[in-house]
Amino acid sequence: AEEWANFSGRVLFDGDPPKPKKIVIDKDKEVCGKTPLFDEFIEVNPKNKGIKNVLVTMVVSSRDEPPAVHESYKATEKDKVLLNNICCHYVPHIVLLRTTQSLVMKASDSIASNVKIDPQMNPAFNLTIPSGTTAEKRFANPERMPMPINCPIHGWESGYLVVQAHPYMTLTDEDGRFEIKNVPVGEHKFMFWHESGWLIDVVVGGKQETWKRGCVTPNLKAGKNDLGDILVPESQLDD
Repeated sequence: AEEWANFSGRVLFDGDPPKPKKIVIDKDKEVCGKTPLFDEFIEVNPKNKGIKNVLVTMVVSSRDEPPAVHESYKATEKDKVLLNNICCHYVPHIVLLRTTQSLVMKASDSIASNVKIDPQMNPAFNLTIPSGTTAEKRFANPERMPMPINCPIHGWESGYLVVQAHPYMTLTDEDGRFEIKNVPVGEHKFMFWHESGWLIDVVVGGKQETWKRGCVTPNLKAGKNDLGDILVPESQLDD
């Protein structure tokens, strides 16, 4: 019988937390300026220095045997995953999508929304979505890296789309914590990525480590597998 592991940890900012940067709205102000917008490039919790939106994903190449998928992921296998447009702002900032799922792009504003994505392994598109409507796209092939999402109309509006053929991926929460549940036991390569790039020079458990291309290969045992606190120097998260 297959054994399963939970992989977890916490990613922390090693320095003084940066202050949120307010975005200057210079177009369609009556819609886009309804609520203050802040740059989401780096979000650090001032209370505990947790870094939000660090991607942690299993790396599976085309030469690898696909990992076994736990029964708990079957319920979401064919979900429609929402990318909303609210006050000229993509919500969520980073979207996680499996190749078996659909991306649904919604224009919730009173003006049209635009979504431009240029994948490497899937067809590129630049869609204008009328107000109050949705558009749906499928991605048949996994992408090696997160893909930028841009709006040609509103230059400040941006996000990322992550496409994988497996469900073993997550984003750190407001406290910098992550957990990927029900991973097959054994050695697996995981990539740690932030909008600024791979997390390479980090401190784990008080020990300096260098993760080539942001990757670490833990040997996961059945049950809990906690990396603990992962400190990321300020110099790695420069805009």
